[in-house]
Amino acid sequence: MKHIFLCKTNDIKRNCSRRFDLTDRFSIVLVHTKTGFFAVENHCPHAGGTLEDGEVKKDVLMCIWHGWKFNLKTGRCLNQPNETVRKYPLIIENNNIYIEISSVEINKKGIRQ
Repeated sequence: MKHIFLCKTNDIKRNCSRRFDLTDRFSIVLVHTKTGFFAVENHCPHAGGTLEDGEVKKDVLMCIWHGWKFNLKTGRCLNQPNETVRKYPLIIENNNIYIEISSVEINKKGIRQ
């Protein structure tokens, strides 16, 4: 597993999110809630909308296109339980937030390290 630096913990206010482009065609959304930080792929499985501008309430991120809601702890869609958004583990050290991604996924998606 590789750790890729995203930002400092104080760079994202609570109940807000921020997009990080890991390649030209692949981005994640880092979300800060009352319970912590979560990272998910910036792609709603419903209609392909981006999640970066979604509404954050508690540990749920809602896609602004059609209102699909995702539990940030599990990645599961609350509207369609068989649908999920890819969730990525995070490591927080000394107020630095790192996303944890496998070497296979880095090579597959062409992620800059």
